[in-house]
Amino acid sequence: MSAIPNNPIAEDADEMPAAPPASQEGAAAVEFSGEVDASVFDDVHAGGEPLPQGTYHFRLEAYDKRFADPDKSGVAQPYYALRWRCQQEPHVGRVYFENVPWVREEDVKIATDQRHPLNRQAKQTLSDRLWKAKDLMDKAGFKPTGRLNFEAFLDTNPEVRIPLTLQEVKEKQPDGSLKGAGRFRNKSNKYLPLARSM
Repeated sequence: MSAIPNNPIAEDADEMPAAPPASQEGAAAVEFSGEVDASVFDDVHAGGEPLPQGTYHFRLEAYDKRFADPDKSGVAQPYYALRWRCQQEPHVGRVYFENVPWVREEDVKIATDQRHPLNRQAKQTLSDRLWKAKDLMDKAGFKPTGRLNFEAFLDTNPEVRIPLTLQEVKEKQPDGSLKGAGRFRNKSNKYLPLARSM
């Protein structure tokens, strides 16, 4: 096989060209020292550490579609796993994860069919599972109309204020009971609009 003309790498494939020498100017621009006073770490949060209890401005950064483990009736309900990014000093960039329940298409169909024997039960399922999505859209200033695509709404990266509390993580014990693990996570059950009400 002949080499490609004017291609020095193909003509001499056994030798790689040497990297250009780094200029002193460029090297000086990236130098840094690993020495700092230990006190600078006092205000640095630990990975996975919850935000202090309070209300913060968040922007939705990403979401995943998931299914919960099947309940006692064997039904696996859908939900959206949301990743919120804090926009407020001194916690800019910190992340809060939460789940927003959703509903199965089958339950929506049954809830809209007045003659279906499980109509009332399906309506209750929708009411129990969609309240958080409704609250989020309302507080983000989004009014659902027509045929709603909740994912299209999430793709707008809505911004809201979220009041966070601290909840102790519980771990299952060998006897089946739950015991506090001494670790905490953030928890919230509501949203607030960005504009504070008077």
